Amino acid sequence: VKISGSGSWKNLVVANAKTGEVIHEKKFYKVNFDEVMKDPQYKPYIDELISRMMVKHISNPENIEIDPESYEEVRSIAMEISEDVISPEE
Repeated sequence: VKISGSGSWKNLVVANAKTGEVIHEKKFYKVNFDEVMKDPQYKPYIDELISRMMVKHISNPENIEIDPESYEEVRSIAMEISEDVISPEE
């Protein structure tokens, strides 16, 4: 399972590791990734990929790579969320 691409277009490829046969391929806009994640055809593959990457990155600090583009996306989402959160003191 591989998700690749630069800019706004991404490509999800599910292939047999031994034969190289492509089982599924999906091109999508980055902003539509949540829809692809929910699609029953791709969800199991994406869930497994995320699970493996999280374990790999968390278990070995040397594997941590920060993609500046992804960092900025996550940062902007966090900032949006923090604007919507009401302080417990209010």
